[in-house]
Amino acid sequence: MRQKDESFAALVRELVERLIVEAQTPHLDPDAVALGFIGVLEMLWQGFAFQSEPAIDRAAAKHRCMAYLRSVFPREFGRVPLLAAALLFLS
Repeated sequence: MRQKDESFAALVRELVERLIVEAQTPHLDPDAVALGFIGVLEMLWQGFAFQSEPAIDRAAAKHRCMAYLRSVFPREFGRVPLLAAALLFLS
């Protein structure tokens, strides 16, 4: 599990770093933004673990992920470019 977690974290960081370049927002810290996004995903996954399948609201979870990303990259996530869509479907 640890290797998968580390690989996932590295992938998210790489994608966030690419978003920072694409968005021309070099003031953003890729480690901090990636950690925040992974934190959002972890909280959602923990919530899923304690719910039955019919009770899981995937649309709400995607909305929360997008809200986080939109708060960091408002122009990029006001619309959904290819790279943004890739981040969304990692969850």
